Amino acid sequence: MLSMNDPGALGMLPFDGIGLYEQPKPRFIFKMPRVVPDQKGKFESDELFRRLSRESEVRYTGYRDRPQEERQVRFQNGCREGHTEMAFVATGTNMQLVFTPSTNGYHLPGNRDCDFEKEHGKVESNLVILVY
Repeated sequence: MLSMNDPGALGMLPFDGIGLYEQPKPRFIFKMPRVVPDQKGKFESDELFRRLSRESEVRYTGYRDRPQEERQVRFQNGCREGHTEMAFVATGTNMQLVFTPSTNGYHLPGNRDCDFEKEHGKVESNLVILVY
């Protein structure tokens, strides 16, 4: 006897709770509490923070499939808009940065997150990075 509550009997597939448009989960997740009792001690003792606090080379990781000239333009526009993707070369750590953008293409006197004039062909950034 057929039951109306049995989806298999009606030739229907059961409901799948995973949506088609669900965002993919990142492969690596670092779990760290937002507040730790001794933040300075955690910063000085944690291996990830020690590696990232050293002065090191970073590279732009966006639009790798595009020509170099287009990547440079996209990087500069992203910095002016207040976002960019970068990787620490020595450690292989990738980050997406979001910061205060410039106003109408001009930097405010107190807002020098990205400096395009200091060295030709390079961008100097003075960003405070918070890792959650």
